Amino acid sequence: MRKALILLGLSTILFAVYYSYTNKQLPVFLMTEEPNVVAKGHNGHVFLVELHFEHDGLLDFINSEQSRNILFLVDPALLKRADHLVEALKSKQRATGLLGSSFDTIQQEIAVYEQAFKQKPLWYMPQGYTYTDKLRQRLFNEQINMLAPSLIIQNNSFPKKIEKGDILSLPLYKENKVDFTALSNWMKKYQFISIEESLFGYSIKTKKSP
Repeated sequence: MRKALILLGLSTILFAVYYSYTNKQLPVFLMTEEPNVVAKGHNGHVFLVELHFEHDGLLDFINSEQSRNILFLVDPALLKRADHLVEALKSKQRATGLLGSSFDTIQQEIAVYEQAFKQKPLWYMPQGYTYTDKLRQRLFNEQINMLAPSLIIQNNSFPKKIEKGDILSLPLYKENKVDFTALSNWMKKYQFISIEESLFGYSIKTKKSP
């Protein structure tokens, strides 16, 4: 009887540990086993928005259902001056990443992101989409995944045809204005999914903004 109770107790503890582990959302994991850049998915289409500048209508777009599967890559300079955008991204649980500039500033940029979102970025993309070997290795060591777009949207010129697995990016610079109503209508024509779902073919639990 005593042995049975001991075994029952051990089984309960092991089950609790297993349940806790399998249901935990890990904030950081690597998509690749080498310091490689993800530039193409396998399923659906992926949409990135590069947040450099706050255009009229951006806040409403973030709050809309249309932005649910978008990955917002945020410039650290914007993070410092636009608390209301950070709060909107958090409250709507939009996926976010870091829009960086260079190897020399990566540590400071990560720190700014962590201060805003209380976690390390899972995704990174540099302005200009160029990675040096040093930058790739540093990001890999930091367990931050690297992205590059296969299509770039400029001046409200939305592509008429996109291919399976395409990663589209919309850079929101001051000079690159966007009609968010036209953007939303165009997005309805396609199935945009998370980068994880595009790569693996199924949805997994990645930690979004709390």
